Amino acid sequence: MGGNESAGFVVLGREQLVAPLFGVDTPVLTKGEWREVRHYGITALGGLPFNAWD
Repeated sequence: MGGNESAGFVVLGREQLVAPLFGVDTPVLTKGEWREVRHYGITALGGLPFNAWD
């Protein structure tokens, strides 16, 4: 991830944040989280950490 790892966190760049969800490995999302993704129309990776449902 480009050497941006610090204290267990990774800083994502713009290219990663705008990546479409269909091209991202997302097996850690639960069925409930996917339901929220569909409900709010999240289409890019950046919509997950900066979501509307929390």
